[in-house]
Amino acid sequence: MKGRLMSLKGKARKNIDLPELFDELYRPDLIKKAVVVSQANRRQAYGPQATAGLKTSAESWVRGGESRKSAIEELQQGREVPQAVGGRKAHPPNSKKVFFEKINKKERQKAMRSAIAATANLI
Repeated sequence: MKGRLMSLKGKARKNIDLPELFDELYRPDLIKKAVVVSQANRRQAYGPQATAGLKTSAESWVRGGESRKSAIEELQQGREVPQAVGGRKAHPPNSKKVFFEKINKKERQKAMRSAIAATANLI
C-alpha cells in the first residue's frame, strides 16, 4: 500500500510504502466501543458517606409515636430528616456504584489497529 508524504506547506513530496498495519479494515463500531470502555474506566466513584447528615446532636424532643422532627435542643432547628431545612440529602448518589467495563483483548487490539489505519493519507 502506498501513501503520500506531505511537506509542511501541505504539498505532496513523494509516495512511500506503508506498513501492513495500514491495510487493516476500518471498523468504527469497534473504535467506539474501545473508546467508551476507556472513558468508563477513568470514572471515579463519588457520593457521601453512609452516615452523612446523621452525625448531629439532634434528638427528638417529643415522646411517643408522634410525627415530630429531630431537632437540636437549643435552636429548635430540624436535623437528620431530609424534609427539614439543614437536614441530610434524601437520595444522594451511591458511592458503591461500579463504572468499570470490560472489552476483549483481541477486540481492543483490533480497534487500535483500525484507528491507526484510518489515519493513513492514501493515494
